[in-house]
Amino acid sequence: MPDWVAYGQSVKVTKIVALVASTQESDPATAAAGCLARAVSDLEAVRSRHEAEWVQLWNSRIECSDKALQRLGNACLFYLNCSLRPDLAEAHGPCGLFGNGWDSLVFWDTELWTLPPMALFHPSWAKSCVAYRHKTLAGAHANAKANGEVGARYGWMSGETGKECCRLHPFPEERHIVSCVALGQCLYAYASGDRQWLEQEGLEVICGCAEYWAGRAVYDPTDQKYHILQVCGSDEHAGLVDDNATTNWGAAWTLRTATQLLRAVGKAAPALWQTIADNLIIPWDEDRGIPLQMRQWQHGMVIKQADATLLIHPWDYPMDRATMGRTVDYYRPHYEAQPIMMGFAIDGIIDCRLGRTAEVTSSLRELSRYFRLPYLITTESPSNERLPFLTGMGGFLQFLLNGMAGLRSTDQNSLTSQWACLPDGVDWIRFHGIHHAGRTHTVTVYRDKVEGARVDLEGNAPG
Repeated sequence: MPDWVAYGQSVKVTKIVALVASTQESDPATAAAGCLARAVSDLEAVRSRHEAEWVQLWNSRIECSDKALQRLGNACLFYLNCSLRPDLAEAHGPCGLFGNGWDSLVFWDTELWTLPPMALFHPSWAKSCVAYRHKTLAGAHANAKANGEVGARYGWMSGETGKECCRLHPFPEERHIVSCVALGQCLYAYASGDRQWLEQEGLEVICGCAEYWAGRAVYDPTDQKYHILQVCGSDEHAGLVDDNATTNWGAAWTLRTATQLLRAVGKAAPALWQTIADNLIIPWDEDRGIPLQMRQWQHGMVIKQADATLLIHPWDYPMDRATMGRTVDYYRPHYEAQPIMMGFAIDGIIDCRLGRTAEVTSSLRELSRYFRLPYLITTESPSNERLPFLTGMGGFLQFLLNGMAGLRSTDQNSLTSQWACLPDGVDWIRFHGIHHAGRTHTVTVYRDKVEGARVDLEGNAPG
């Protein structure tokens, strides 16, 4: 302790950190020192600018009759807000700027888990993530070439160049990331209304992804279907499998989306893309009437995550309500003893869609266990100490936005809510500053004695 501090004396410490990457400056240490010097020359101005920025950020926030739930939702927003900035073509790792978990590299966590809610709350910030994928498109093509493939093979773990950073089998074969990258481009464009991005940079990325899947799909004349072989799904416990449900449907979605976007700008896609998309097999359990995780599925397997439920959200595989219910109910008991946070988020979204209040309440209770006091940071699983886990926070926000409020972000002129469901003890939840097609909304879900829950979309002012 410094000699100028007396025992029992209170001391205020101001800590300022400057981060400058070697890709931003030729001499990052000197540049960082310059940033620090400018900051400490007027600390009050730095604090004033900081506070003003946060005032603007909290124009997009969550209010709720249940203040505990409100705090959890806004804590998730806070940590995501701390991990992005709109003027860089950079994405974040699963722990953001808060730690070096997973070496701070970029995964599918960005596009499937954190980008969807960030696009709705802060589309200009989500743009940094999709811009990162465009910036690293050359690296994705290099990954494909190195594996004897074509198109854009986005790395399972990637950094500045987009080259694959993972060397641990079988994780580099989690090819579903390719479709997630394509989906992220669309979700950003839908929320922001940035049609120019979607038809230019975004289209380049999506077409690269479609080209990859057209090269990976294999035609089997026996069943006259296309198959994708030897990939690892989000259920990593299964290892390399054939016809992983989420991988195949994501590939079909990507091929269709690329075809539609090319047509919209007056260009033609290869006819084979639509043919593959229409004939990619989704393995099915005819006896139970549900999709299978993969071709090799066996009843009783322990899973990390249900690829089959991801078909429902976010991939919108055509499925009636009864099939949705059977699917989520079948796979939920197969989770490992220390389940990851995201499984409960997806299950909760599906239960909201089905209007099953008891199950929604249970999912909220389970998700709440992953938040750690006093700072409301989250972990991937009860035994995983990599903190805070932004991926799970993104899943939690989707549970609120896409589950409880039933929000749908599509390439339309208006935001829609196709269902609503509140857990027990929650009378209303309100989302301020929700963006879609370049406009800003306030979305409120109310408990309704007749319908169970209803949604009001207010505003519609230019964003």
